[in-house]
Amino acid sequence: MKKLFANLSHSPPASIYIQREFAKQNIKRLFLVSIFSLFMLSAIFFINLYAHTHTTYHFKDYKGYVICYILIIAINIFTLIYAFKHRRKQAISIEQTKNINAIIFLYVWITLLSSCYISNYDQQLHGQIVIYLVYAFLCSCVVIIPLRKTMIPILFCTILLSIAIIFNSNFITSGQFNLILLLLITVLTLSLNYLNYRIMKQHLEQNQRLVEEKQVSKMLTKELRAAAYTDELTNLSNRRGYLHHLDYLQTQLPCKMTVLMIDIDCFKKYNDYYGHAYGDIVLAKVASTLHDLCAGPNRFASRWGGEEFLVLLQNHTENEVYRFYKQFLNQINSYHIQHVASETADYLTFSIGGNSQTIIHVDDMNTCILHADEAQYTVKHSTKNDFVLMENGKIISMPDSIAQCQ
Repeated sequence: MKKLFANLSHSPPASIYIQREFAKQNIKRLFLVSIFSLFMLSAIFFINLYAHTHTTYHFKDYKGYVICYILIIAINIFTLIYAFKHRRKQAISIEQTKNINAIIFLYVWITLLSSCYISNYDQQLHGQIVIYLVYAFLCSCVVIIPLRKTMIPILFCTILLSIAIIFNSNFITSGQFNLILLLLITVLTLSLNYLNYRIMKQHLEQNQRLVEEKQVSKMLTKELRAAAYTDELTNLSNRRGYLHHLDYLQTQLPCKMTVLMIDIDCFKKYNDYYGHAYGDIVLAKVASTLHDLCAGPNRFASRWGGEEFLVLLQNHTENEVYRFYKQFLNQINSYHIQHVASETADYLTFSIGGNSQTIIHVDDMNTCILHADEAQYTVKHSTKNDFVLMENGKIISMPDSIAQCQ
């Protein structure tokens, strides 16, 4: 359970998750907004350019009008290119999120100021402020931005345009209607901006909770599965864990397999003399040693039952098997575990039997284990504290002390 909460602590906080999701959404929306803007601005620009060159009506500062159009078209081309490069990214870093937010902030200010300037002249020429109203809507309702960030540029530009409309010469004819429309649209867009951001944020927060719940469920399932396959005392695989390992082993067949059956000598006497609490400590130390030795590839260890352990050594030579046996004994001896009640020695000893054979089908493991058990029985019912190794059920290595007892 501690591992579960440790993993959850590394998941991104809700605020960071929301910022990243907003950034991904805004990239996609900026891509669409830029395409729409370029079509709209290009059409209006060429219409106005035609009207300016083919009519007798001219107004001063037409160059500024053209420059604003070019500026707003340029910013849309830039955002289109940027959004096109990043719109398919699934993972966005915090640094990229900051860059996207900065671009959106720049986009909102430039487009609103430029459209405000353009609409001022559109009011004089055509009695309409469509460009500004369109961008007020796009920057507040299509792009997902908090109200506190959109309110300042929209109110600032709305006030500028309202003053310009009031002091225009055609205020009486069309300016009054445009002023009322401007104020109404401004209130409406800010309200929609607030609702849009709030709804999206609630949706993402709900998604974040669902993701966390799925992660908790996945981790709990993993923990429960691991608990089902693991012996509680030793943390080695139990019989069910061994059967689960056989599913993996099927993908490795055929292979040479060596099964070691390891039994603690006179363990009942150890429990009777020292107590079951100390007996459990001994089992845990033996299991820890096997866990360390079997941490590498092609090795598996499990608690077979009581004081008996099973080890699988896949594709090991005879020398490698003996090296494993020596390493195991050396590690156990380093603990200096006394066993004065033993009839074999004053320290903890083991009867170990092994069998090597080629496993073609997973059912062959049963035969291999039976032969390893026979080898262990030979040690256990003779001298104990030794090792007998078989190959295909035939003894290939037996100490002289055990051979004399046969």
